[in-house]
Amino acid sequence: MEGEPVNLTEETTVAIAAAFAAWLVDKKNLPSTTKLRIAIGHDSRISAASLQVLLHSSLYTKQAASINKF
Repeated sequence: MEGEPVNLTEETTVAIAAAFAAWLVDKKNLPSTTKLRIAIGHDSRISAASLQVLLHSSLYTKQAASINKF
């Protein structure tokens, strides 16, 4: 929001991606060797494209494939 400080940093984005991948594996009761497929979309914020790239790379390190959806 205008006038609000930035609170979705790169570090926060990586932490959220890692936590989401771990939660999804647990929620679906999947073996740790299962490769997840996760769709990623974004809103209209200026940083959306860079956050999307960061999410792709973060999820890849967690053995998840990500697909652009926008």
